Amino acid sequence: MQERLINITLFLSKINFPFRGSCIPHDGNFLGLVELLGNFDLTLNEHLRRVITQEIHVHYCGKTVQNELIRILGDMRRIHILDYVRKSKYFSIGLDYTPDISHIEKLSITLRFYDVEDMGIVIAFIYKSEFML
Repeated sequence: MQERLINITLFLSKINFPFRGSCIPHDGNFLGLVELLGNFDLTLNEHLRRVITQEIHVHYCGKTVQNELIRILGDMRRIHILDYVRKSKYFSIGLDYTPDISHIEKLSITLRFYDVEDMGIVIAFIYKSEFML
């Protein structure tokens, strides 16, 4: 069950879709995909049935779990990128601050490195932060 939720999280992150929002009425994209996959997956379908009939109260589909999955997968991806940078012989680090109209600055860190395994240049965006001026 958890593997299915992680795969949904990876899918939505990969295509840059919001997890909660108005694309699918009331549920958001995450829960909409859980319901969709429940039509084809007996394990997920049984889990959804038990949640709806209130046989269980822990369903792993709430916004707290979604945010935790996003954070964990982001941390894992950052570690993976940094491992590549450590293996590469050449790399550069770029920092960029961009203020918006509400005077909030956004910091991003970009790494550019030579991938020794694929023999090519890779650009990786690894960090974004907001802070007030």
